[in-house]
Order: sequence, then structure tokens, then C-alpha cells
Amino acid sequence: MTNYTLFPIGIITGIFFDAIFGFLDNFRGIERKFFGKRIHHSIYGLLLIFVGLFIYREFLIGLGFGIILSHTARLKKLLFIEDVSVKKRE
Repeated sequence: MTNYTLFPIGIITGIFFDAIFGFLDNFRGIERKFFGKRIHHSIYGLLLIFVGLFIYREFLIGLGFGIILSHTARLKKLLFIEDVSVKKRE
């Protein structure tokens, strides 16, 4: 039996978690870099969706979507991994 009310609760919780992650990243200046690539916290959303395929389906998938949607809306582009080894031209 599935409980479909957990999906929108997961999305709202994901938006809230993304706001916290974004605030902490900006406040503390944290950048997660790995081999010249910057890992955005929206990658956690992908991981949560993948884990949600196996356990706590509705809530974890909603949580993952909420993180990804909020991060994409804030940056105005969909980013998971960004190449920072090349200097950007302005």
C-alpha cells in the first residue's frame, strides 16, 4: 500500500533542505571539489531519488525532486557537476 501524501511532503522538505544547504554554502564558503569539478548539492537529490527506488519510495523521491527543483530555480539552470578547472570568460 502506498501513501501518496508523502510525495508532496517530501518535495516541501526538499525545498527547505535546499534552502539550508544554499545558506550554509554561501555563509561558510564551502565548495566541494573533486578532480577539478565542483559538486553541487543537487547531486544529493539524484542520490535520494535512486535510494527512493528501493526504500521509502514516496518520501525520498519527493525529497530528491524538491532539492533538485529548488536548486535549479535558484541558479536558473540545472547543475549537478560543474567544471571549474577552466577559467570562465566574462
